[in-house]
Amino acid sequence: MPTRVTSLDDMSGMRADSHEIRGYERTWNDLRAINLLRWAICLLMLALALTENPARILSGVIPDLLAPVATLFLLSALMFSVMLRSRQPSLTTQISIQAWLDVILLVTLLYATGGVDGGLGVLMATAVIGIGTLLPRNTMLALTFFAIIALMLEEGLREFQKVTPGSDFTRTGILSALMLLGSYASNTLAQRIRENADLAQQKLLDLANLEQLNERILQHMSAGVLVIDHAGRIRLYNEAARQQLGLPVNANDQALASLCPELTSVSVSYTHLTLPTIYSV
Repeated sequence: MPTRVTSLDDMSGMRADSHEIRGYERTWNDLRAINLLRWAICLLMLALALTENPARILSGVIPDLLAPVATLFLLSALMFSVMLRSRQPSLTTQISIQAWLDVILLVTLLYATGGVDGGLGVLMATAVIGIGTLLPRNTMLALTFFAIIALMLEEGLREFQKVTPGSDFTRTGILSALMLLGSYASNTLAQRIRENADLAQQKLLDLANLEQLNERILQHMSAGVLVIDHAGRIRLYNEAARQQLGLPVNANDQALASLCPELTSVSVSYTHLTLPTIYSV
């Protein structure tokens, strides 16, 4: 019967594909975690809307906007739950949609809950920094500057409409600077982690390929080769050695003395060695 031969390049491709699949799965899990945050914000807004006096919890809150904001987050969480479950559209497209839509939703949330002074500005920074680790550098910077401009416009609108006595643009500027620095640092760190993971995976593939190449060469040698360790246990052998010495199909980790007593006297003289001993038979 013909023998199917799988090349080393094919095996490397299968391992590389497996590594990429694990990376994609981690990214899908990250998006699911971000969607849980949307559900949490939705529940928070609903809880505030049901309280008698939301201003006692968040100063500057606009009660009439709490229910609509909660509805927006509910709809987005439901939509992204369906998209994540079906994995349609593609992963890259979903990351982009979630990133840009979250900025718009969070700015709406800030406007309804007292702006940056209300204390929820950290949600904007957390969302932008978190999703920024999944985006390319240029896209991450564009998203961050878009979020900063949106924050400034939100605070300006509150000031123009006299929603609150006075908007603190200094605090907004500090939050914007921290968001920009955090996004850049987290994106850089995430890229380096991915590059190091890819490099480590490539090193493992190279070592595996070298091991397979050595084993193929060994198995196709006409001379019998037997490798034992310092304790006299068989570590490796090729088909020629198995046939010549009458070894069982699986002789690894078995004592040489029990399988080939005639070679025991030869191996005794090498027991002081710490490295495996190789015999050609």
